[in-house]
Amino acid sequence: MNWVEGKPDNCQKTLLINLLTTTTTRTTSTTSFTSSSTAGPGPNGGNNKIAIGLGIGIPIFLLVFLAVAFCLWRKRKWVENPDRYALPWYQTLLILPCMPCRVLRTKLVTECHNRSEDNTNLYKKGYSKKLVYNVSEKKDQSFNPNRRMKPPTAPPRKQISGIYKNANQFPLEIIDIGKTLGRGAYGKVFKGKIYLNPDLSIEVAVKTCTRSTGQEDIEREARVFLKLKERHMNIVNLLGVCIPSENEINPMLLLELCEGNLEKHLHRNCDKFKEGGDKMAKVLNPSGQFSSRSLLKFCYQVSRGMEFLEKNKIVHGDLATRNILLARDKTIAKVSDFGLSRSLYQSVEELDNASSGLPVRWMAPEVLTMRQITNKSDTWSFGVLMWEIFSLGAVPYPEVSQIDVQFIKDLGNGVRSLGDALYEVPRVQDMIDDVRVSTLQLNQELRPSFIELCPRLWKVVSEASKDEYKKLETEYVRYISLINASYEQLVNSNRQTTSL
Repeated sequence: MNWVEGKPDNCQKTLLINLLTTTTTRTTSTTSFTSSSTAGPGPNGGNNKIAIGLGIGIPIFLLVFLAVAFCLWRKRKWVENPDRYALPWYQTLLILPCMPCRVLRTKLVTECHNRSEDNTNLYKKGYSKKLVYNVSEKKDQSFNPNRRMKPPTAPPRKQISGIYKNANQFPLEIIDIGKTLGRGAYGKVFKGKIYLNPDLSIEVAVKTCTRSTGQEDIEREARVFLKLKERHMNIVNLLGVCIPSENEINPMLLLELCEGNLEKHLHRNCDKFKEGGDKMAKVLNPSGQFSSRSLLKFCYQVSRGMEFLEKNKIVHGDLATRNILLARDKTIAKVSDFGLSRSLYQSVEELDNASSGLPVRWMAPEVLTMRQITNKSDTWSFGVLMWEIFSLGAVPYPEVSQIDVQFIKDLGNGVRSLGDALYEVPRVQDMIDDVRVSTLQLNQELRPSFIELCPRLWKVVSEASKDEYKKLETEYVRYISLINASYEQLVNSNRQTTSL
């Protein structure tokens, strides 16, 4: 651009104005474009908001998901072992973000557990806390340092009942108590293991009592077991007792460990017992693991267990498939919860209340009307149990939806009957029906005893089942002999240690 000295000419002035106008227009358009792309509504502004929302929402969702998963995991742990010690909430919050750091988590849990055990041991001693209080906290203005202080007295020693003198007493130190198996009539039942020697350990069911009358409840049940002079394969036997030295802990019964009850076994494998696995079939399989032959074995083994109780003058009072436990891979049936009939019926005073909480469908008419609980009433319950077994765990009297007083009256008058089982047994159906009908006689004097029932059922059982039963019986006798011999060695070793 050529300039003349002084001021520009007209052409130069026009060019300069056009240049300034173009620059201003470009600046204005750029500014408007920037402001519109930043704040104005449009597709780009919406995408930015979605990205920000996802960036905040996804982490929050992951945190909530992890918290819920942790709570469910912790709840499942409490269900598996309800007696595990509680972890404080503040330590739980520390553990949650530090889940990958197993060293820190283990250290926190162990420290909490040790602190809980220390507090428990402190209060178990009883007199130690009182001694500290009397010396340190309670200040007597007239305290004389020369007077003789009365020494603290130890808590009274637990008085051991005489009924345990004939039972095998195992120390708590050789018993390992594991997970909870269930709840009994007055306490929990745990799975345990007794270490008799380095080469022999036996699994047991540890029966405890947590009620205020726990010691009396345990003694009452132990008294029934100790009436038996020997052990039988077809009942749940008492292997021993454990009497802890602490006054706060009640004695524990050590029973044979089983694998579940017969009622659940029938329900779980109902279709497998039917012929050909057909759900609509009304005939049972003639052979195999899930067959009428195995059901006959259960009937015979239950009758053998009840025969043993009958000879020892013990009345069961609640004979049903729910009280028949299975052992040895479901090949042995054991009668359980016997001898508790008095406590079962002692709260029943009127006929109107007979159906409240009582197994009315399994009870004999004379029990419901006159409260006569005898071995013949157990025979009636055994007939109902046979119907229950060959109906694959169905509820007796399935046509009756609710038990009332009219049902009890009809049963006592002979109007109401149980009827045939729901499924047929090939070849031996008539023989089974004859045994079952004889046990359900209205007149209890006409019912057979279990001593008479066992030979009749033995004739129905197949030869292969007879051989199998004899073999199982021989192995069980050898097993009990081994336990008794190991217990004698344990007692002798403890005596030698004490004498030294």
